[in-house]
Amino acid sequence: MAEPVVIEDDAFIGARSMIYSGARVGEGALLGAGSLLTDTIPVIDAATGQELSRGMIPPWTVAVPAHRSRDFTGGTFGLPCMLVIKHLKKGERHDKAKLNDAVRAQPPARPTL
Repeated sequence: MAEPVVIEDDAFIGARSMIYSGARVGEGALLGAGSLLTDTIPVIDAATGQELSRGMIPPWTVAVPAHRSRDFTGGTFGLPCMLVIKHLKKGERHDKAKLNDAVRAQPPARPTL
């Protein structure tokens, strides 16, 4: 059964994005260009690596398309996910330069063991 797509107020959807049945984009969220969002796509927080939801971009976040590696008998393959790279303050907006900076920011170095 088809579920509605919900895109809340003040959300920004990047060019060539595809949002399918059952997916939800929270208020003020920004999706990077080429995003793929279905009700089963994992949404992962880049800061923690934790899965936040499936098919729901949290309000006031910046999310970009990504892949995560999964091992199968035939090899290791990349499966699509959405990566939340920034949490915004309610009402905060990005101009294009700021969004580009957020997408291209280098992650902090991981400690070596």
